[in-house]
Amino acid sequence: MDQLILNESLKVGHGQIDAGHVKLIGIVNRCVDMVEASATLEAFNEVLNDLKDTLVHHIGEEEAIMQELGYPDIQGERKEHLGGLVRLDQLLDTCRDGVDLEALLREVAGLLLVIFIKSDMSFKSYLQSIDYYDEAPASV
Repeated sequence: MDQLILNESLKVGHGQIDAGHVKLIGIVNRCVDMVEASATLEAFNEVLNDLKDTLVHHIGEEEAIMQELGYPDIQGERKEHLGGLVRLDQLLDTCRDGVDLEALLREVAGLLLVIFIKSDMSFKSYLQSIDYYDEAPASV
């Protein structure tokens, strides 16, 4: 599996949120490296749990920012986040001996990209509609 990259089209335009996405992708990329290096299941599971903890923290920050900026679909976003966390928990529960770590990682990466980044594109549109400009954009 290739390393993930947060390209310009997937950036929300809010430095703190984009920086959180970069951090999450960095953790997924650590998992990619671990699969390639045939890391132990225990080590892989530890990094996946770090991903979950980081994600929970990021979601809290993101939703607070959305609330602060008056995002009208925050309830829809919360529903997406909750559903994604439930699915991530299900995936983490499958991380045991005999699991195909690369297949598991593909599912986790897909979940992260679809639910937690692409779903934020409606928030990106909202930021553009209110002429929001962040002077400190996230680096990739």
